[in-house]
Amino acid sequence: MTAQNDRPTVAFIDRQVGRNGDIVGPIDIIINDIDPADQLTVRAVSSNDKLVPNDANHIVITGGSVNNFTGVSGDPIQITLFPVPFNNTGIDQTSNITVTVTDNGTGNLVSTPRVFELAMLESNTNLRAQIAEFGITDDGLT
Repeated sequence: MTAQNDRPTVAFIDRQVGRNGDIVGPIDIIINDIDPADQLTVRAVSSNDKLVPNDANHIVITGGSVNNFTGVSGDPIQITLFPVPFNNTGIDQTSNITVTVTDNGTGNLVSTPRVFELAMLESNTNLRAQIAEFGITDDGLT
């Protein structure tokens, strides 16, 4: 019988909404792996690098460096996004953020991606008025 490296899991990540110029996060990322001793690597990549450049200044993973976190299953992971402010042109900006967890246990790599949407609204947008469109509820919005 050959040992098998099981894929890690990444819980659903809600759509994130912010105003132009806002920092978004920290966003809790829940990961798990059936093989708890395996090392897990978490990376995040933006589909719109004009809004969220793919570097350690704009995508910060708690506990890691250079857009990378290495830990074990159950470790608390948080991602904070630092979008680049844009000209308020009447067009909201979006990016898909792909969080990939890679498990290097037993010598073979297996990965699990999870994608969530980041929507940055014009700075003068009332988030409470727009939030229903994005399917999010939060009593702390103004």
